[in-house]
Amino acid sequence: MEKVLYIHGLGSSPKPAKLDLIRKHAEVVALHLDYEQDVDSYKKLVALAKSESVRALIGSSLGGLISYHIAENMGLPCLLFNPALYREVPEVYGMSIEQRSCPRRIIVQGALDDIVDPKRVQDILEKDSRPECVQEILVNNQMGHQIDLKHFEHYVNIFFNSIL
Repeated sequence: MEKVLYIHGLGSSPKPAKLDLIRKHAEVVALHLDYEQDVDSYKKLVALAKSESVRALIGSSLGGLISYHIAENMGLPCLLFNPALYREVPEVYGMSIEQRSCPRRIIVQGALDDIVDPKRVQDILEKDSRPECVQEILVNNQMGHQIDLKHFEHYVNIFFNSIL
């Protein structure tokens, strides 16, 4: 069974119910990190992705930003929920994109998100788009920044159906 790395958002943790939904499709690995206290969070997640030979990434908010970077550098498909792509945190965590090799990316944005501006994220994604990466932006008009289990499961199913 393939392995997937799940990366939670700022002030959050890997929720067991969400991990169980991912486990319907793949083995899941995850760390509970305090991003504000641990500036080595990104390095730890990269090391985990490599040591566990993960085949895909799922991330939310700050975890979406981190997943975006890892997916590009490692050539992995990713599912990003409300990724905080315009936040000025990459330098703090030592994040950089050394190569652009993500083959498939699905971005789920809540139109009611009051934490991560969907329009700013879409502008970045459009600017960074390239033919080698199949990119799909899905906007949910009923969703805010938080992702309930029903929506999480729906988009996880879409993601795995698109990469299998």
